[in-house]
Amino acid sequence: MKAPDCFDGTQPFKLRSFIQSCQPIFHNDAANFAQDRKMVLYATSFLIGRAAKCIEPYIHNLTNQDPNYLLNSWKLFESNSSPYLGTQMKSEKLKQNWIP
Repeated sequence: MKAPDCFDGTQPFKLRSFIQSCQPIFHNDAANFAQDRKMVLYATSFLIGRAAKCIEPYIHNLTNQDPNYLLNSWKLFESNSSPYLGTQMKSEKLKQNWIP
């Protein structure tokens, strides 16, 4: 299967397509992607540029986080990423909205 194209956040309308391009990979290898965290980390590995910078603080704080932490839930990542990965935002705004 083809890996998703990288997403850099400069064209926010491509985010939905990026997220949808991950779905067939998850379904094709369900055993490997049985945990939401693995799905989210896989998707974030294809973020570059400003999108990668937005998610970077969450990668660094991943250890011992609540199950509802953004990177531990595919549903949270999928439903909450649009306003953040599609635009350049300050870290404080991200912390305010993404950390429970």
